[in-house]
Amino acid sequence: MRNPLRSWDRFICLSPLLAIYFAHFCMNWTAYVIMHWLPTYLRVTFHADPTAVSLAALPYLANSIFAVVTGHMVDNLVNTHRMSLRNARVMATVLGLVLPALFLVIFAFVRSLFLSILMISLSMGALAFNSAGHLSNHADVAPKYAGITFAISNTIATLPGMTVGPLTARLVVESAGRWWPSFVIAAALNLVGAVVYANYAITKQII
Repeated sequence: MRNPLRSWDRFICLSPLLAIYFAHFCMNWTAYVIMHWLPTYLRVTFHADPTAVSLAALPYLANSIFAVVTGHMVDNLVNTHRMSLRNARVMATVLGLVLPALFLVIFAFVRSLFLSILMISLSMGALAFNSAGHLSNHADVAPKYAGITFAISNTIATLPGMTVGPLTARLVVESAGRWWPSFVIAAALNLVGAVVYANYAITKQII
């Protein structure tokens, strides 16, 4: 049997894997925008005091809770044969990208600190759907090499960590202090990621 490790192009050229990598990239873009800039945004936009800024931790709590709930929910749908594995992966990924995009756009335009924290917490929480979607898809398509494919995916998905910081700063400065372009870009990427993944995702073994 041909050893896939002798043909590394399979790890970076197969469309189902590329769809996983791209969905991961889009998910992380949103996560890094929130991670990098939420405390600053709250201070600048709402003149939040240090106590209020500490609420920036709530989105991460929401993400942890959502991850447990959504994982059990998707597993139940598959185990009870109410949904095929592929449809479950696609549903989880689409929800994990589209819902955060929706909440992020609302977050960009609300003018209430409470609503802002609520929307960004829902956005970050909904990202957890991806744990039962593309993040688990590695074990389906490359069960023996899931560690390698996830490492490649995680490397690609870490690139936003180096770019969203300076890019957001530049956009805010060049748009006269407006933050919404950065959030809308992240939301748009999520929507594109959802479409790409839904079109190319599979759950049969390919490596």
